Amino acid sequence: SDQPIDRAIYTKVKGSSSQKTRRFPDILPEDTKRGMGQAGGKKQLWYYLLTLLDDHTKKSVIVWTGNQRQFKVRNPNLLCHLWSMHNERSDVQWETLRRIMRTTGKNGILMAVPSKKHKGRNEEGVFGFVIEPAFYLGVTREELDLTIKLHCETGPLTVGGVLDSSCGLPVGTPVPVVPIMELDRDGNPLYPVPQSFATVVGSSADN
Repeated sequence: SDQPIDRAIYTKVKGSSSQKTRRFPDILPEDTKRGMGQAGGKKQLWYYLLTLLDDHTKKSVIVWTGNQRQFKVRNPNLLCHLWSMHNERSDVQWETLRRIMRTTGKNGILMAVPSKKHKGRNEEGVFGFVIEPAFYLGVTREELDLTIKLHCETGPLTVGGVLDSSCGLPVGTPVPVVPIMELDRDGNPLYPVPQSFATVVGSSADN
């Protein structure tokens, strides 16, 4: 679509004047014209967050929640440090980074998810994309759906266990688990990735 994408794409509950009750659409629109060269391109914070989400060793810093395209910042201080290293600048504070993310929301890219316990606040550090980010990762919506299903904070490739053959792998295939690991100041795992696996089992569709 040639129509501009802005923050109006997510709906607002009738009778509320604040953003605290806004909801994400079931299918996010694509904005393929938002080029990487715009406003610094791949130096933009929202794109950097995507690269961290795509690096499954960084789950202790930032991880998909498993709800649409929403993610949780688990370690704000380390995220700030990694972002500062990425830009070769001195460390920024979490409040500064949150302001940048709020600006990103005004630009129609992502928005804060209100806390369920405290209306209107964002104390859990959960945010969500309001445009489809799969395009910028070079994958399809369906491929990103599967990645999130497997690697979200409660996914089988995060916590271990089994996964069914709807993931596209043959029954019995062992798939490496990448758990939420402790990282050093540079974002590297302090210990080797544990050698544990999730095993593919048959789904109801296989019967």
